[in-house]
Amino acid sequence: MIYVEYQDATSQAPNSPEAWRPIGWWAVCDECGWSSGPHDEQDDAIGEADRHALVMGEVTLEELERQPLPGERLAVAWQVSHGQRPDGWWFAVEVPGRAREEHGPFASEPVMLAAKVARIKQLEAPLTERLAEPGERCTCGRQAIVVYLGSVFGPTGYCGIADGGDQAEPCPFCGGPRHTAPYGRCPDYRLRLDQR
Repeated sequence: MIYVEYQDATSQAPNSPEAWRPIGWWAVCDECGWSSGPHDEQDDAIGEADRHALVMGEVTLEELERQPLPGERLAVAWQVSHGQRPDGWWFAVEVPGRAREEHGPFASEPVMLAAKVARIKQLEAPLTERLAEPGERCTCGRQAIVVYLGSVFGPTGYCGIADGGDQAEPCPFCGGPRHTAPYGRCPDYRLRLDQR
């Protein structure tokens, strides 16, 4: 753990009982014994701590956003607040990049809190579907509109039309005749035709 602290005249260095640190701001790493200081400003010590964290293998938020891991999503901060208006109890949900949600009026605070807890559970639930990207296919071969992530077959596209696709054309995944069972899904189905 790397921490930043202010050392005054009575502060003793952690790994050397006979040594005393000069007065000022210090950045200290518990894992390797590294320290930097004294610094006149706390921000200078924080900057040194951040640089040491990168040397120790930490990554920045920008790097995490540039290199998302497959099947994972970046957590988005959200906020839920509540209050009472003349017409009853309300709660609001704010998620960055989305329109503000307002829920209410509720006749009593307990009823509003129950609805609020239910909405929080929805926000905390794992992602089970997402919008399809261009080139992602339904099991019938059409462009998918949604991709379901919880399938035992892996990510599975759906076009919104439950007719099995164009039955006169060959299967777009294996090139053979269209499949009738189970559910018309080709054993060679893949989300993108260019994947193997």
